[in-house]
Amino acid sequence: MKNYDDLRELLDNEYDWPSVYRFKVIVPLESLKETENILSDFILQYNYSKTKKFVSLTFGKEFNNADEVIYVYQSLKDVKGVMTL
Repeated sequence: MKNYDDLRELLDNEYDWPSVYRFKVIVPLESLKETENILSDFILQYNYSKTKKFVSLTFGKEFNNADEVIYVYQSLKDVKGVMTL
């Protein structure tokens, strides 16, 4: 999401911080190692596509504020082919 101010406002309206926030991202298999390195602080749940070309990763933890959540999204934005949901 390019407009992080909108995301921050949405998160602050929907969550009472600190709160657990869960992510789901879809990653092309060739970008999996890079994504795993970025998300090394999380316990990742893997679900591979039928063709094994993509994997969805589900992960989360307790965050103190919306900016911490946005930091994770920003960390993933340059990984080739990653789709955040």
